[in-house]
Amino acid sequence: MNQRYARNEYEASSYYQMYRIYLQEKNAAKAEECKNFLINNYPNSDYTQIIKDPNFANAVNAKKSEVEAYYTQTYELYTASNYSQALGNCNEALKKYSKNDYSAKFALVRALCIGKTQPVDSLERALKSVIQKYPSSEVDAPAKAMLDAINKAKNPNVVATVDSSKIKAADPDAYKLKDSTTHYWVVCVPQNRGNVNAFKTKLSNFNNEFYSVKKYQAQTLVLNTTTVVFLKTFTDKNDVLSYNDFILKKTEVFADLQKKIFLYLVLVKKTT
Repeated sequence: MNQRYARNEYEASSYYQMYRIYLQEKNAAKAEECKNFLINNYPNSDYTQIIKDPNFANAVNAKKSEVEAYYTQTYELYTASNYSQALGNCNEALKKYSKNDYSAKFALVRALCIGKTQPVDSLERALKSVIQKYPSSEVDAPAKAMLDAINKAKNPNVVATVDSSKIKAADPDAYKLKDSTTHYWVVCVPQNRGNVNAFKTKLSNFNNEFYSVKKYQAQTLVLNTTTVVFLKTFTDKNDVLSYNDFILKKTEVFADLQKKIFLYLVLVKKTT
C-alpha cells in the first residue's frame, strides 16, 4: 500500500502495525526501521508517542475515562435537579479539561442548568454560545431546537412562511434495515451490574491492541437506570459482526461487568 500510494492517510498507522509485527517476529532490524520512519516523518503522532513511551496510551485512556466519569457524575446531578452543583461541575470541566470529546456535552448541560436557575434570556445566550462554539457537533441540533422554541415562545404571533416546493418528500427507505450502511456496536449495562469505566478502559485497550488503525470511538449515554456504551463507526453489517465475533472471545474485556448484560447491534443510517 505504501509503495503504491506515497503519503497516504494510513501511512503512520500502517508503519506502527508493521513495527509491532516485526517485534513479535523478533526482527529487530525491521522494527527499528519502522520506528525511525515514524519518528522522522510523524514525530507528533500518537503512534510515535506510544513507541517512545509505552505508558502513553494508558495515560490517554485514563484521562478519557476521568473526563467521562466526571461528565456522567455531572449529568446525574442535573437529572437529580442539583442544578447549581451541576453548573459548577460544567464550569470546572470546561476549564480543567480544555478541549475534549465531552466539551460540547458539558457546554449543553451548562446551558440547561442556566435555564433552570436563571432568566430565559440567560438560557438564550448560553444556547447561542453552544451553537457558535460547537457547530455540527452532536449538541448542535438540540441546542438549535431549544433556541427555536424560545423564539417561538417570545413571538407567538409570528407565522412562518413555508415554500412547499422546497419541502423534501419523506424517504421511504429511511427506516429500512440496510446491511451496507453505518453500524454501531452497543453494550447496555443496567445500574449496579458492573464497573462501566473499568469496562471502557479494557475496551479501549482491546481496540488499541487489535484495531488501532480503525480508531473506533467509545461514547457513553446514561438513560435512567441504564448506561449505554456504544462504539462507532463500523462501515457495514459484516464489519461490526466480525468485530463482535472476535471481541466476545476475549472474555477478559467483560470481566468488570456482571453476567446477563444486554449486548446488541444498532443500525445507523448515514445522513446525506
